[in-house]
Amino acid sequence: MSTSSETTEPIDGSSTSDKGSEHPHQLSKDTIYHLLQVQRRRYALRYLQETTDPVRMRDLAEQVAAWEYKTPIERLVSKERQRTYVNLYQSHLPKLDKEGVIEYDQGRGLVTRTDIARQLDPYLSTSQPHKSETSEENESDVRMTPIRGWAFWYCSGVIVSCGLLTMTIVNFPIVGQVSDQLVLTVIVLLFTLITVGHHVSHQDSRTIGMPD
Repeated sequence: MSTSSETTEPIDGSSTSDKGSEHPHQLSKDTIYHLLQVQRRRYALRYLQETTDPVRMRDLAEQVAAWEYKTPIERLVSKERQRTYVNLYQSHLPKLDKEGVIEYDQGRGLVTRTDIARQLDPYLSTSQPHKSETSEENESDVRMTPIRGWAFWYCSGVIVSCGLLTMTIVNFPIVGQVSDQLVLTVIVLLFTLITVGHHVSHQDSRTIGMPD
């Protein structure tokens, strides 16, 4: 009984040597768009651009959270860290690992960038990366609170100003005896203080070196 020396081709028609190819497979445009449309994944990939060595998943999650909440890592609260960590652990890192962009060792908590990730670098360096509902949700969590806070102060200034003007017109006791110029000066000073405070608060909240 003789044995055949013929090799069997895989059912899908690909050569067995393809799996051991030194050249990484090319990602389709649809795949690249899908991977980069979520801001949290873009932040993770940008963090991994800094090194080719394995990084701790916890360190990666902390930096991503700091970028999202526009605050230094040491100022992150436990809830912010946990929310980003769990989402990366359960969803985004496994998806990047499935596409071969990273090697994700969940058991050891290590993440390593692969050669395939280089195909995403040109898109990560653009000034206006793709945004999705997820990224907009993350940004709204961070930005809506201070915006609403200053809206309250501006509305309060309008109410106080209208009240002073009304009491001046109807000659309300005490206020009605104050000169019109003094009332207008108080109103202008009030809005000047609110505007200056808003500007100073905005400058303090900016984080230097944050990715786009």
